[in-house]
Amino acid sequence: METQAVGRRRAGKDGHDKGGTEHTLLGDPGGCNAPFPAGEAAVDSSLLRHRGRPTVGRMSDHPPASHHLPLRECFPDVWLASSANAMSIPLGLKITFSRNMVAVRVPDGWVLLNPVRLSEGAEAELLAKAPLKHAVRLGTFHGRDDRYYVDRFGVEFWGVPGEQTYPEPSFSREITEEGPFPIAGARVVVFKKATRAECVVCLPQHRLLVTCDSVQHYDHDPLISTLGKLVMYPS
Repeated sequence: METQAVGRRRAGKDGHDKGGTEHTLLGDPGGCNAPFPAGEAAVDSSLLRHRGRPTVGRMSDHPPASHHLPLRECFPDVWLASSANAMSIPLGLKITFSRNMVAVRVPDGWVLLNPVRLSEGAEAELLAKAPLKHAVRLGTFHGRDDRYYVDRFGVEFWGVPGEQTYPEPSFSREITEEGPFPIAGARVVVFKKATRAECVVCLPQHRLLVTCDSVQHYDHDPLISTLGKLVMYPS
């Protein structure tokens, strides 16, 4: 597998990394580059994401699970969930692309990087292997499903301090480059000069970089719409 075109906010030709065996699983695009089964990229009209801060209270108020592809194990104890994400844009149009969660199994249970709510079946699949213990928000815009995991499973909630698009729930642990992290051996880089709180996580044992919005790659993303390709793909 090869890490290919990446760039700030969208893929760009100047960001090619041809390091051969290094891998990148990204918050918005499709990570592991193997093709997905055909016919699984349908998105219904309820998947619009609107601007503004969400308000979530009762358990019934948590956003439902969006359509997602089957869970896939990319590396030993590293699983990928690619969920459909839709965004409204001017002129009443909508673009769709993927919003990814990387689940890493550690000795005490699962660590969810860029948490995404799963279907009941997929959630049960993870729980059959280990309990859910940690949820990690790598970037401020990826917080739609964080409260679901905090409220339902009581996970320890990690994040980079700073301005948040989703102010709730509050972090129980703050992410710093020098501080603790729920995955042993992981290396964290915090974008200190970014206008929004964000970090990336490297798992050296897999030569794997897990990112959020600052680094994106949309090649082989079966959940991206035609309009999304025009907006997100490099010209």
